[in-house]
Amino acid sequence: MGIVYGLLVLEAIVFLHELGHYAVGRLLGMNVESFSLGFGPVIFHREAFGTDWRISLVPLGGYCAFRDEAFDEFAVQKEGSYGAARPIFRAAVNCAGPLVNFIVAFMALAVAAMSWKTAYSQEPVVEIASESVHGVHSAAGDAGIMSGDRIVSIDGERVAAFSDIRRLVSDRPGEVLEVVFERNGTSGAEMKSASVKVGQSGDAGVLGVVAMKEKIPPEPFFRAVASGFSGALKMVRLTVGVFFPSNLRAAFGGRGIVDGISENVAGPVQIMSLIGDTASSGLPPFLYFVALVNVSLFVLNMLPVAPFDGFGIVLAFVEIFFRRRPSKRVRSAIGIFGTAVIASLFCVAVLSDFVYIQELLKNVWK
Repeated sequence: MGIVYGLLVLEAIVFLHELGHYAVGRLLGMNVESFSLGFGPVIFHREAFGTDWRISLVPLGGYCAFRDEAFDEFAVQKEGSYGAARPIFRAAVNCAGPLVNFIVAFMALAVAAMSWKTAYSQEPVVEIASESVHGVHSAAGDAGIMSGDRIVSIDGERVAAFSDIRRLVSDRPGEVLEVVFERNGTSGAEMKSASVKVGQSGDAGVLGVVAMKEKIPPEPFFRAVASGFSGALKMVRLTVGVFFPSNLRAAFGGRGIVDGISENVAGPVQIMSLIGDTASSGLPPFLYFVALVNVSLFVLNMLPVAPFDGFGIVLAFVEIFFRRRPSKRVRSAIGIFGTAVIASLFCVAVLSDFVYIQELLKNVWK
């Protein structure tokens, strides 16, 4: 059911994106010939408001088709067509869809900020990992440390935050460290110490503790709105930053870029599954993921290559600047390049989904 929920949410996001194009286009006097949820053969349609509203067979995306959208610079443009509109109007129409995605992301983060949330505390108050994670060994638990104890120092080094625990033990697997901790008992706080033999996870040393969870109260309305807007901008900045060559290798953990992309680019099946999973995890995680999907669509659609919206924006501003439309040859060349980019991303996404489905089937047939 998670994938079904994910599909519905993904189609709702696409619908809002295309509705942005539709609303601004109609507002600026352009005729919309068809509006479709999905691609491929049409399985249902109805005429209304001068537009053919469709549901198509493949529920992965959608489109809003304006009259004479693929305009020719030498053709006589009909009134109400996309091609006959002023270039600044065409730019506005192309901006509208991605802008709706950004607004949805901003609103989702604002609503999340106004909700009660559960988060891991930064305080060095620990929970024994073996009590919450099945099959995990806890070196701290073996030494007598209990959930709710506050770590004060490790081997004489002061611990001020939970991150200090990881920092002080990660490069010391197998060593015996003196851990001082505070325990709240019936007679008040009591200082205790224990000799803990540091465990190992991979190459890193671990105590076998996790941070305690805490309830975070909702933020006031105006602070939540500001938090949602700044959070959406931060998501955009981080998403755009990945595309810079200096950040690619770091973003993919030092592996080859192709290997990294294949492991980090999610196809539609994974995206729908993740949306469904986060929906079952509570409202704030679901809203954060919806915001991330919308920001990803915003950044992707602003790329200045066909068939993304950024391509139409660039064409419109080239026409404004040079007072003439780019030739059909130039548009075709950029279109071929854009098609190659889309095909590459599609192949990587499908490969990623194939590996994901293969892993799911392995787990089912174990």
